[in-house]
Parts: sequence; C-alpha cells; structure tokens
Amino acid sequence: MTPKEFILAELSRKGRLPAEADLDTLDYRKAGYVDSIGLIKFILNLEREFDIEFSEDEVGSEGFRVVGSLSSLIEAKMKEKP
Repeated sequence: MTPKEFILAELSRKGRLPAEADLDTLDYRKAGYVDSIGLIKFILNLEREFDIEFSEDEVGSEGFRVVGSLSSLIEAKMKEKP
C-alpha cells in the first residue's frame, strides 16, 4: 500500500472522504478527520506502517496536515532508510 493509500484509508475510518475534493490538497485536520488526540494515534500508525519517525518540526509543519504533502514526506523518509 502506498503512503497516500494508507493515509486515505486511515482518514476514511473517521468518515467518508469527499468525492469531489482534491484529496492531495485536503487538510485533514481542518476537515475534521483527525482531532488533536486522534493525531497522536494517526502519527503512530503512520510511523509503524512505514517504519519511520517524524520529528516535532515535521509534525508541526503545515504540510504535515495536507494529504499530498504528508504522502511525499513519508516517501522521502522511506528513501532515506538504510
């Protein structure tokens, strides 16, 4: 499963994703798919699935809240692994 597919699967657990939306630019926090407590679980699930770790700066960045940017970040981190 690609990072984007995994992210979308996780988000869809909280509700149906909008068919008409550009999912690459979807801010999942503003759209209500992940709240502040759910964010911790979401991050842990991503780190576990892809065997990566996010820094505080990465988690706090605006791009982290957008599906396309988060997917790209995960892909880059996966390429960095030994």
